Amino acid sequence: MTTPNAGWHPDPADPNLDRWWDGRQWTDRTRPRGTTAATATEARNGKRMAAIVAGVLALIGIGFFVKSIGDQPSEEEQAAAAAASTSREAASDRAYQEQLLLTRAEMTCEELVKGTLKSPGTAEFVDVTTKARPDGKVVTTGSVDSQNGFGALIRSSFTCTTQNERTVLDFIG
Repeated sequence: MTTPNAGWHPDPADPNLDRWWDGRQWTDRTRPRGTTAATATEARNGKRMAAIVAGVLALIGIGFFVKSIGDQPSEEEQAAAAAASTSREAASDRAYQEQLLLTRAEMTCEELVKGTLKSPGTAEFVDVTTKARPDGKVVTTGSVDSQNGFGALIRSSFTCTTQNERTVLDFIG
């Protein structure tokens, strides 16, 4: 009997899952059958964008709800409500733009990290955080699990900095 190479293989206990074989034994890591690192990243990015859109729509809905409460407001109340609504819409747009900036910085950083890997198709990103700093820079940190040239799964940490829509991979190791 030959031992399979390290990698994702059909889970012997569950036909709906793939399980990671480290070259010697099965590990605890599983994923839905047929999922690739690319589809997992696309799904994660799709969920992020859906969350952003849902948040913006929720804020708009709250604005309409707040605006519709009450009987016939006076002209002063209407003017104040219009100003508040405009202010909320501006705040909502700023929040959306900031979240979009963070998402783009994170996605760009992940692509830069993949470009340094021996087997980018096996990349799985773990504990990735992206934060805006007061100095205008956006910093993305995290870890990536991927196969090295021998097929062994290696975890590497990384840091990227984004400023003025330019992302630089500062560290991977």
